[in-house]
Amino acid sequence: MATDDIALPDGADGRPLVSVSPPAPADATRLGRADLHLHTNLGDGTASPARVLGEARRRELDVIAVTDHDHMEGAKRLADLLANESPDVSAAQPIEMIWGCEITTRQGHFIGLFLREPVKMLRHVEESIDAVKAQGGLCVVPHPLGRLVPSLSRRKIDELLDRGSTRGRAPPCAS
Repeated sequence: MATDDIALPDGADGRPLVSVSPPAPADATRLGRADLHLHTNLGDGTASPARVLGEARRRELDVIAVTDHDHMEGAKRLADLLANESPDVSAAQPIEMIWGCEITTRQGHFIGLFLREPVKMLRHVEESIDAVKAQGGLCVVPHPLGRLVPSLSRRKIDELLDRGSTRGRAPPCAS
């Protein structure tokens, strides 16, 4: 890993959770492509981890985050697939994976990224945010105000943003 690389602490299995290198000068005109909200069939998705990886390659994504609901088994399986790829495949089209989880709280769903372990479900959203932040993670509100999925309400999102800014800290969630 180059000195300019960004790496998070190792996961329980000793492998880095994610490592992101700045683009080489030749790639400076190309923006990276990412999907930070992916589910596998080990959760409520329909695609196996192998198929998720294949689709990410087909769509020429550079970064993906596996965010199954309330567990990280899909992320683990996809990380294993990436680790066991032939060097030819991974060099031809490298994909960085962020470990994540879509967390079910009493007030709705939100995503934790850069996690080492899943966050306990069905707690108050503030407790879950604190648990994500304790791991050095990032909180993201998926499908805000959605009607077909358990989403955080506008009132709750505003309350969380106000709470973060009145304490002189960055807001606890980003969307």
